[in-house]
Amino acid sequence: MFGGEMKQSRVTLRDIADTVGTSISTVSLALRDDARVSEKLRRTIQNTAAELGYKVDLLGSMMRSNTPHVLGVVGRFDQELHAHYIRLLGEEARLRGYQLVAENAAAYEHMSEAFKTLAQFRITTTIAINPDPDDHNESSENGPSVVIGQERVFPHADLMTSRNESGAEELAEHLDTLGHRSIVYFDGEPGVSAQSRREAVIAACHRHRIRVDTVAAGATMDAGFTAASRLMADQWAQRRQRTRRTDGGRLGDYSALVGYNDHCIQGAAVALMGAGVRIPTDISLAGFDNSQVAQSTTFNLTSVDRGVRKIATIALDRAIERITHPDLDGITIGVDSHLVIRTSTGRAFYLNDSTPILFPSRNPPTDDSVGRATCEH
Repeated sequence: MFGGEMKQSRVTLRDIADTVGTSISTVSLALRDDARVSEKLRRTIQNTAAELGYKVDLLGSMMRSNTPHVLGVVGRFDQELHAHYIRLLGEEARLRGYQLVAENAAAYEHMSEAFKTLAQFRITTTIAINPDPDDHNESSENGPSVVIGQERVFPHADLMTSRNESGAEELAEHLDTLGHRSIVYFDGEPGVSAQSRREAVIAACHRHRIRVDTVAAGATMDAGFTAASRLMADQWAQRRQRTRRTDGGRLGDYSALVGYNDHCIQGAAVALMGAGVRIPTDISLAGFDNSQVAQSTTFNLTSVDRGVRKIATIALDRAIERITHPDLDGITIGVDSHLVIRTSTGRAFYLNDSTPILFPSRNPPTDDSVGRATCEH
């Protein structure tokens, strides 16, 4: 239809413009679905481009533009929260007419190497998801412009962080309302993120006069399963040494279990249900992240939503601003987390059981006991 010569060479914007009878700039706008071109003309140009076999030369476009509409993001594709951030960032980028190129941090020893890879494609405005302190290379000039996480690993980057305190407060209030007075917290792997969340949970529960004991666990399903299995074994051994068999529930005085994240609680739930523990009749469960696991009908888990969508939106807007203003001072923006209540939390077991038992003390933990709980990981 359009001649053999055109088929043998790469189709250009000029080829499309000549075929349609319009300008190259109009073709460029239409192919980006820009509303400044009428819908009828946009469809004509887009259909013509498809018939000619036009393919977007994204790399060439980046090389030619001083302000390319391309952003990079580095995260671990094997972590659900990171993948969720990447998906949301991609959605927000497309709404603003930008392309998002994602690099898998899990493929590198340090995240800084992923930044260098993106920089080789002239993608210098990047967003990093939860980098570790080891990811900061002082000699590197390819660090991120925006960081999503709990720690300022890169001094000159903007930090978008989720405030654990607000969600932890709502969780403690919820447990208090349900009559819980003694809970166990499954801690995450040692680090700033785990420390921040643990301290927020303990402080909020302390304000509501709820005792918290901390158990070392982790961020995976296997870690939660192992920690719950050991906890049940320890509680069973302790009960065998007591003269009164009615003083406590299936997990002693603990009426609720809160985890560092939803995956940890998912593993704990499997272990508990496998031992015949009823949720939430015998013990209530709650996690953090409001992940797909928490939202599933299988687990229907009460969880603290960390404001992921809002953080993604703010992070992207800040990254776009930094394309034209790369020397902006780094700022920190915190987003409140909030509790999403589901069926995994209910009244404390001693409010559901008519058997006389030793009611857990409402007295708040002492400062010493809080300190011990914090250090038991």
